[in-house]
Amino acid sequence: MSRALGVSGQADHPKLVAAVERVRQAVKRGGHAKLALPTNHPALPRTAAQLREMGVGYTNCAPAPEVRILRSMTEQVAEQRKLLG
Repeated sequence: MSRALGVSGQADHPKLVAAVERVRQAVKRGGHAKLALPTNHPALPRTAAQLREMGVGYTNCAPAPEVRILRSMTEQVAEQRKLLG
């Protein structure tokens, strides 16, 4: 959505915040449906508490497991390289 609005990398840009709010309101008007957004996604980094305040009914944890594993492995390799001098 941020890319489509031309505000990539600007998670708190007024255009993006307003668009998310419009979607949230539309979902709310739809009845029993709830908004689903990931926590801490780079395009819209929000905590679980912030998402709950927004009325999000489902969230998964970002980043994806593959990204978490890659970060961990990268950190471990960097640490070993430091130890080897």
